[in-house]
Amino acid sequence: MGDFRSVTADDQGVVVNGLRQSVELWDHQKVGVAWMRGREREGKRGGIVADEMGLGKTILGITRILDGHPTSNDRAYGWARATLIVCPVSLIGQWESEVENFAVGLNVVKHHGPSRSSDPQTLWDNHVVITSYATVASEYSAVCTHSSSRKSALFGVKWWRIILDEAHLIRNWAAKSTKACFNIVGKYRWCFTGTPIQNRVEDLYSMFRFINVRPIGDLQEFKNYIIKPIKGGQVTLAIECLQVVLSAVMLRRRKDAVQIDALQLPGRHVHIVRCQFDEGERGLYRTLEGCVKSRVEDWVKQGVVKTHFACVLEMLLRLRQACDHPMLVYRSGVVNENVSTSSSSDSLGGLSRYIEELNAELDDLLTKLHLEADDENDQTEVFQCTQPAKSSGHKSASRIPNVPPPSVKMRQLVDLLLKIDADSEGRGKTIIFLYFTSMLDLVQQFLVAKGFILTRCECETF
Repeated sequence: MGDFRSVTADDQGVVVNGLRQSVELWDHQKVGVAWMRGREREGKRGGIVADEMGLGKTILGITRILDGHPTSNDRAYGWARATLIVCPVSLIGQWESEVENFAVGLNVVKHHGPSRSSDPQTLWDNHVVITSYATVASEYSAVCTHSSSRKSALFGVKWWRIILDEAHLIRNWAAKSTKACFNIVGKYRWCFTGTPIQNRVEDLYSMFRFINVRPIGDLQEFKNYIIKPIKGGQVTLAIECLQVVLSAVMLRRRKDAVQIDALQLPGRHVHIVRCQFDEGERGLYRTLEGCVKSRVEDWVKQGVVKTHFACVLEMLLRLRQACDHPMLVYRSGVVNENVSTSSSSDSLGGLSRYIEELNAELDDLLTKLHLEADDENDQTEVFQCTQPAKSSGHKSASRIPNVPPPSVKMRQLVDLLLKIDADSEGRGKTIIFLYFTSMLDLVQQFLVAKGFILTRCECETF
């Protein structure tokens, strides 16, 4: 989907009482504050905040809590003062600390775990109550089974506001946690997600229902307006309908559409760094992109793209890897034949021969690709890489042989680490999260060769 709001000068005079003096809102955040304020004051009852990760959706939620209190009349009608935040378990602590870092005077309660309260009155008068999707599902189950022995405090409160963080987690409208979220009582209802569509447009339905968008917040109407036209080949009609609805209820900004330098929070710094390809890497990416596009178009024309769906996904994965370091593409090839939905040679449609040709072309391109070396005496080779050590506890003055030259991302990573080291007078520590373990191998060797002290930890979830 596109950006449905742009930064305007009129929105930048926004003032929010209750923010700490050290917190300064970015221009696009001021736009978000004004948009959310307008949605609630105009009786729209909420919406979807779908800014990309890193643009500050959390602070928008906090500013709305500070900026939108219930009146005495609202309380007389039975609305609680509290805003309920539903998020993954891993984010409960983060929300709590963010409220403390950004806001003054808000009391926060974590409603999670076996020791949580079963009395709704203990939640009623707090400013913020933070819980998990699992807890909501568990307490809704207690309500549905009329079990007095199980805790169901969440469903005994008429929440003033409900915020679903990582709201794409409710995309399966038949899931227990999704049904539970539908049935929480709240006057204002918000969905926060950086990825409103994970796999298909149907992912949007649950959010539409949660925020009560009419008419397509009703499942049958959503099927009539969106799903049936898509299945019937009227994709343009369905997308146009979605765009009309989303333009009204969703705020979506991308990082490349807003100007961000740095946000200073109490005790820490957040930097968003944009990496631009150098000439060689851009040429590699464009060539790879062209080859992939050509092949997919061939499959579309032959009417076999559905049988090669897994192959298409892996080719998209290779494009992502090319943005990290060319060597990741060289090592992996363009597509692994084993990811095909069928092992038969017929189902590959000649893919094996295509892979060989494309990988040969990439091999030629990669060998011609010159990445910036550290000095003219650097003897490293592009495509030879030793097995990385699992950890390093001391600085290395000498270079490790066969370390690949750095990509643009690596060079900017080093610049940022050096700045952090200088700003912290050598006392700063940095955690680097990487999606691909193969990229982690390269970065580790490169940083060790640069003399950084590091240790490595791999886990499936965090």
